[in-house]
Amino acid sequence: KAAFRAAARAAGVKFKERRAFDTLFNGFSVEVDTANRAKLLRLKGVKAMYPVQIIERPAVAQAGDSAPDLAFALSLTGADIAQNQLGLSGAGVKVGIIDTGIDIDHPAFGGSGTPGTTPFPSARVIAGYDLVGDNYNAGGTPEQQIPVPDENPDDCGGHGTHVAGIVGADGGGLKGVAPGVTFGAYRVFGCAGSSSSDVIVEALERAYADGMQVINQSLGAARQWPQYPTAQASSRLTAKGVVMVASTGNNGPLGSSPDGLWAAGAPGTGSKVIATASFDNAQRSFTVNGTP
Repeated sequence: KAAFRAAARAAGVKFKERRAFDTLFNGFSVEVDTANRAKLLRLKGVKAMYPVQIIERPAVAQAGDSAPDLAFALSLTGADIAQNQLGLSGAGVKVGIIDTGIDIDHPAFGGSGTPGTTPFPSARVIAGYDLVGDNYNAGGTPEQQIPVPDENPDDCGGHGTHVAGIVGADGGGLKGVAPGVTFGAYRVFGCAGSSSSDVIVEALERAYADGMQVINQSLGAARQWPQYPTAQASSRLTAKGVVMVASTGNNGPLGSSPDGLWAAGAPGTGSKVIATASFDNAQRSFTVNGTP
């Protein structure tokens, strides 16, 4: 990186460095105008350049939304058999959640149930980091686009807590698929608004450094290339033996994807990433010839 910076200065290339990456690939994210972008691409050692993508905040279910049948949620995937017949709980497995954070006070994760009273790290949320701060919004005002990181990845949005609950809730009347796992919470969203793909890459590097064996990203962008940085970083993690899970993306059916209708999005396009589309177990009743 020092050689790159020196070459850029010598060539008179002007840019603002945002983030530097060392673990999953050797590179930077930068802010640069069109003229200097062309100069950057010509510098020796620059292999490729990709746009930093805005990552929209995952939606949280609202009252009135159609609800799945929670009584059969575990049996839908066979998790009940794994728990009750095979005695598997996920104990000893570390799961990284890259999302809005995790509510460490929630009883489902061993919390006290009273906001602000459970210290971090906790018995279940053993690692993590808030990469952005409460007021961050990648698509907001210039002030909102400035991240203010801190050590506590507590959730103020709800989506990351919901995802972690599906994975491993155990308490408060809830049980997830693997109630014995411990978590790393990597908060990449503020309390409102969007994030960006370079923040996601940094979160992946942190999760790997913390020893996460499974990393979940219930997020994505309308970039179907497996070479896109979030997909590339995820591919390198699967090559290192990390189980990577990501959403396939919701952009294709809306026609909003720049890469084509029905296109899957990064990071779900990474090699050997478990890319999951949306589905539910809501039951519907139909009547045929008067018989339900």
